[in-house]
Amino acid sequence: MPTAIDMKQSRTVNARKVFYFKFASVASDLGVVFLSFLIGCIGVDILHSVLSSFWPNQQLVLLAGWKSYYPRHLPLVVLSALSTVLTFYVCDLYPNYRKFTSYAGFMALWRALIYALFIQGGVAFVYTGIQEVGRWVLALSLVTEGALFTLSKAVISVFANWYAPKERALIVGHNPAKEFYFDFLREAENGKFPFEVVGIVCDKNEEEALRDMPFPILGSYGDLETVTAEHAANVLILTSTYAGKDGLQEFLIMAHHNHSRLVSLDEFYEELTKKVPYQQVDKAELLNECLLANRFAQLKRKRIFDVITALGLLIPLFPIGCVVALAIKLSSRGRVFYLQERVGFRGKAFKMIKFRTMREDAEKQTGAVFTEKNDPRVTPVGRFLRRTHLDEMPQLLNILKGDMSMVGPRPEREEFIRQIEKDIPIYALRLFTKPGFAGWAQIQQGYTSTLEDLKEKFCYDLYYLKHMSIALDLKIVPLQILRSLLAKGQ
Repeated sequence: MPTAIDMKQSRTVNARKVFYFKFASVASDLGVVFLSFLIGCIGVDILHSVLSSFWPNQQLVLLAGWKSYYPRHLPLVVLSALSTVLTFYVCDLYPNYRKFTSYAGFMALWRALIYALFIQGGVAFVYTGIQEVGRWVLALSLVTEGALFTLSKAVISVFANWYAPKERALIVGHNPAKEFYFDFLREAENGKFPFEVVGIVCDKNEEEALRDMPFPILGSYGDLETVTAEHAANVLILTSTYAGKDGLQEFLIMAHHNHSRLVSLDEFYEELTKKVPYQQVDKAELLNECLLANRFAQLKRKRIFDVITALGLLIPLFPIGCVVALAIKLSSRGRVFYLQERVGFRGKAFKMIKFRTMREDAEKQTGAVFTEKNDPRVTPVGRFLRRTHLDEMPQLLNILKGDMSMVGPRPEREEFIRQIEKDIPIYALRLFTKPGFAGWAQIQQGYTSTLEDLKEKFCYDLYYLKHMSIALDLKIVPLQILRSLLAKGQ
């Protein structure tokens, strides 16, 4: 058991490491702006020299002599650098220096970077006018900034994940209604968490239920302020047991104002596993979220995204589709395309189009059954098509028709839905959006071969339903394409 002196020294060392990484983030951001403007000046100067050698008699209005040009506009570079650091500060990038190797961190960086680049353009215009600064210099420096910021933030994140101390989390209370999550905490290893769990604070009557947890009980709710300070906890994992505890509520409000991160136990699980357990979902609450959210506007944006993406894939894939159709026709008797009825948006049935991968009479004797691994009904060509997901290529036509979306839960057969609804009555929630050509569940788990697999995939479908956005779609589609190229199908 560490002594109070050991803990104090550890907190001092950790605080110093955090300061170093934040200082490195700010310093690198300032350096990127200065370096990008310099590269812009040198690049345009080189371009000027190259073009002048080809057209010596032409008047080229670019830039000549970056050594005199750069110092003259140094005040502009300083203003641009300061405005960028201020923009990143407002967008809350500096506390999150660890996350720029993840998709969410990358998107947060580029959102902030777009604001910063617009502000830099405005600063240049107000400073002397873009014509005076040089449009070519400004354009090249801004493009260079985008590349250098992405690289520098990723490098700092990698080193931070290696060397910087993790955030320290404290679990507040025990909630019997969330025993599923506590079972997860008991089984998971602390090292796999996005932050270090230092212990638990709870009432005396809750201690017995938490005895077998792999974290120490550090005190009661009345000790929360002291425990938080002693263990330097800056993340509080809440279990929703603080209703009616006025002193605890007041502390949580103050902790929030002091920039402590408050996370519900549900969010903690979602952040780590990227899925929502159907066992813990409050159907009324999730239904309320879906009904009150402006899904109509969201579905319109998704429809535009679907049509553009489907056409963008269909045109280059058309020759491959012709080769696939010929291979199917030559390798086995029967139709090239296979139409199967699936349940779609709001329970509406539609005909899903696929390249045929099984014998023509595959379900004549068995009826609707799951495809097994090494299923003898699958043809040799069909096995390759399933592994590469090329059998799903015709579904792009379903997307253009409006039956499907580029991203969403996989469309299931009515027979399977009826079976699984006996165990999961809320399974119909996945019909709140159109079924997808690609999907979060497919990326995480692939094909289903049993009802248990369907239940597990439903947890990922719930995660997508809860976090549905174009940004998430832009993550899923490339991952699905990569999965196909690597032949990660069945």
